[in-house]
Amino acid sequence: MLVCALDIGGSSVKSGVVEVNGDGAYLLDATQSSPLVSRQFENLRSVVMDSIAGRLNEHPEISALGISTTGSVNRSGVVVSAGHFDDYREVSWSEVLAPIFPTLEHVETVNDGRASAWAEYTALDGRTMSQINAVIGTGVGGGIVDNGVLLLGDGGQAGYIGHIKVTAEPTVRCSCGSTGCVEVLAAAPAIVRYWQEAAGISDDAENHSFSDVTAAAQLGEESALSAFRRAGRWLGVGLGNAMNVLNPSVVSVGGGVLLASGSVSSAPAGGPYFEAVAEGLAWAAHWRIVASADLRLARFGNDAGLLGAAQLAAQTAQGA
Repeated sequence: MLVCALDIGGSSVKSGVVEVNGDGAYLLDATQSSPLVSRQFENLRSVVMDSIAGRLNEHPEISALGISTTGSVNRSGVVVSAGHFDDYREVSWSEVLAPIFPTLEHVETVNDGRASAWAEYTALDGRTMSQINAVIGTGVGGGIVDNGVLLLGDGGQAGYIGHIKVTAEPTVRCSCGSTGCVEVLAAAPAIVRYWQEAAGISDDAENHSFSDVTAAAQLGEESALSAFRRAGRWLGVGLGNAMNVLNPSVVSVGGGVLLASGSVSSAPAGGPYFEAVAEGLAWAAHWRIVASADLRLARFGNDAGLLGAAQLAAQTAQGA
């Protein structure tokens, strides 16, 4: 069946049309990315509406929608809160969309880390019993699958790899309101901060972007490469702690940061960030647990959220 899929991030909304069948999930059309110009929910709502309208105009037969979104999503598919937005709270997309798109009979909303984890797990086609998946971009998302079950927890909050505390030292405040989280030490904004520190760029200097750091790393600038490594090691420490609890057979890592790190010339697959993840993981996790796990790059890159949400939406529709 065909499913419309959205991936709501901290700075943009991606959309795609996914075919879900017995062999897996496949993007039929090129994904489209629409920027979010503010932190207000009304802007997000408008972009979501336009994205869905565009896809349904192309494929009016679609009756299912899968939404992968940043933020906390409960077991009923309600977005409880999302730290990247000022008023994205207690939102049921199925209720918001029903009056505007009555042909969408099935709307499945899931946290982006969980959606990505499901896509990566199903891609292995039963070759693993348990898997931890982490997605690193503006933030750090995560998801856990165990013996074919996507773990949600009582409130739908299971898998928050990004909010594992890895230091008691003062850090930048996280989107969750706390400090010491993996997210503020391992995501793209942290890499920018580390680069500025290593390069001796003061806080009041011209703002730099993650693209600037990536470009510098591609040129071999050591301050940029060290920024990727520093952030990657923190992610590895967080994942290692999770591994000690879950003892997974596979740990996969993906997202925009990994794609950028992998673009560094002459670097091994995954680049300096991924190499440092392995180092941090080996330090934090028990050696027997490390020895029995396969650390790998995520297969689907930035498309994992779309594919996973589409698969979950198709399951809901087919089980109705």
